[in-house]
Amino acid sequence: EVMTIPPEGGTFTVDIQYNTDYKVQVFCEGDWMTYVQTRSLIDGKLEFYFKENKGDRRECYAYVFSTEGGIETIELCFKQETSVRDKLMRFFYAMDGPNWKNKTGWGTDAPVWQWEGVGNPDPETGLMSLYFRNNGLKGEIPDFIDEMNLWRFVIDEPGITGTLPASFGNLVNLESLEISNTAMTSLPDIFGKMKKLRNVIIFSNRD
Repeated sequence: EVMTIPPEGGTFTVDIQYNTDYKVQVFCEGDWMTYVQTRSLIDGKLEFYFKENKGDRRECYAYVFSTEGGIETIELCFKQETSVRDKLMRFFYAMDGPNWKNKTGWGTDAPVWQWEGVGNPDPETGLMSLYFRNNGLKGEIPDFIDEMNLWRFVIDEPGITGTLPASFGNLVNLESLEISNTAMTSLPDIFGKMKKLRNVIIFSNRD
């Protein structure tokens, strides 16, 4: 049985059919899923708790087996989705993604760290990086850029125009910023809340 868990997580119940006592074993990379011990081992209901998923898609397994033997083991697969992919695809289309020189991975089921220019989001914090150099991005940096929860942003693209949106100042976890070889105008004064910003490179922006 496969269960799809939403990004926000929570407690979910699985009904099973067993007429003997059983045990549950969980195999999961990390501690994002927990089996909640039920009051009775033969009530046919299992509870699992899932933490919020701020990183990429993930999955784990639980196996239910009889303590008396002779009954087939039940395999439960839990797949937890994430909103990261939706946000990345919004960025993709805002930046003329279908016409990029290299769009490897974008819009596929591959892990997002295999998408061209994307760093793997941290599963606990959701922090990630975007890094693009001469890949054919075009347009203005979108207003929703602050939804990306970035720690690093590198944009070296002649097709980028306009200026940074005011929402960019909400990237309070940003540590490294590079804006180079773009057609952007002068940058607005929006960096006051970005206390972690340590590495800033801005050069050769034509306008």
